[in-house]
Amino acid sequence: MSRKLSGHRVRIAAFIDKIVKLEKDDSLTGSQRSKKVSSLWRTEIRHWGGGETKEQIENINKTTKEKSDKEGKKFRPQHLPRIAPSTYSSYLSDYRSEIKALNYIHFDARDKIAKLQKKFPNEDLTLLDSPMPALRDHMISLKALYLVKNSILHDSLSKLKIEHSAFYAAKVKLSVRDKIKHDSAVALKAKHSAKNLKFVNKARIESLLVHLAGSSHWVDLSILVALASGRRAIEVLKVGAFNKVDDHHVLFSGQAKTKSRGVIKPYKIPVLIHSDTFIEAFNKLRMSTHFEYMSNDEINAGTAARLNMHFRRYMGVEKGLVFKDSRAIYLALMLESYHDNSMGTVEAFGAMLLGHSELDVSTQVIYKGIVLEDEPDKMFKEPFTQDSRSSENVLSWDELSTFDEAVADKYRGALTRLHSKIKSEVAQNSRLVINQSVLCKLKKSGGAFGVGRSVAQDYLKIIGLN
Repeated sequence: MSRKLSGHRVRIAAFIDKIVKLEKDDSLTGSQRSKKVSSLWRTEIRHWGGGETKEQIENINKTTKEKSDKEGKKFRPQHLPRIAPSTYSSYLSDYRSEIKALNYIHFDARDKIAKLQKKFPNEDLTLLDSPMPALRDHMISLKALYLVKNSILHDSLSKLKIEHSAFYAAKVKLSVRDKIKHDSAVALKAKHSAKNLKFVNKARIESLLVHLAGSSHWVDLSILVALASGRRAIEVLKVGAFNKVDDHHVLFSGQAKTKSRGVIKPYKIPVLIHSDTFIEAFNKLRMSTHFEYMSNDEINAGTAARLNMHFRRYMGVEKGLVFKDSRAIYLALMLESYHDNSMGTVEAFGAMLLGHSELDVSTQVIYKGIVLEDEPDKMFKEPFTQDSRSSENVLSWDELSTFDEAVADKYRGALTRLHSKIKSEVAQNSRLVINQSVLCKLKKSGGAFGVGRSVAQDYLKIIGLN
């Protein structure tokens, strides 16, 4: 079943379509295509703001206007930032992933490869004649080979551009990267200051790991699987998979973040409950939701508030903790209970548990803001999560999906966004009531949609609930 794109991915898809169109235009030389790609990318920069702050963009526009006026050219201001620098960086990563997926080679890569082969006639560089995507893998192998064997050739290979020119255009500027790095360092320092440490009761967590196994609600099962395995929300809800190894270990595959390591092979992780109970809970979770038909962005945006709210409820706090902290709690419990010196340093063991690279033992530091308390907890009596709405005006996710084309045919953005949001809500709450009152209730008053009356009426008419 196909799914509709939403958010920034709609714009990325439009950009990719333009790249494909340029590549199919045989009247253009490679150099001409590259210039047109640069022009297309400048439009994307103007749209997103380039990752700079408001003050930086205002200065850029001022300088650019002065130059344009002096040269008698039309001034095109760069938009003020729509998104934070870190979000901009993430979006550009998505652009690059989609560009790489096209498997287009750089317009002058073949000429550069031929010159390289001619310059180093005594070396076997026939692998460079491979088409994409095999060329990508061969480049990695050759650079590793010549790192020691021939440093001059290694340097030449490192400078060789094989990806489409759009890939290199879609890189974050050094000044923006530096700001992101600085802001992250400041945030990490604040997170680990004494006043920002998060205290969690170990007895309560142990009770939770038993209690939540009895629930059938996707929220409770998500919290259980995340706490027991230390995996991310998107891995728990959609992309991850688990298979039993023994009573206390499972084989995990589908890691969401790889830091440019490509596809990571499945690896064994310990779990905090019996693996049979863990696998049963995970299977119940996946059978009760439709997240496989939604994008990662839609899932994260649609589930975060509810997961955070119930996570805090189960942890017995009103603020401070979020669902993501389940990963840090898992790490803290594992380090306390299972680590010994035969496993290497605490940092290396933590990196292994979280699926980080063997060369990356520093990233897991961000998960160390959790402090485990040993005080006895009150008897655990938190009720399971419930979807409290009635069965009137209720449609299943599958029933709503039958209206995808009818909504799209209206060519009305507000209807498309509402339909996507309702499907996201129904994927989490199969008893969601869909009526005009629910659709029009403002978000500031606790509503989930907050659309205008005419949009709500048109939508209800389409799905037959008017």
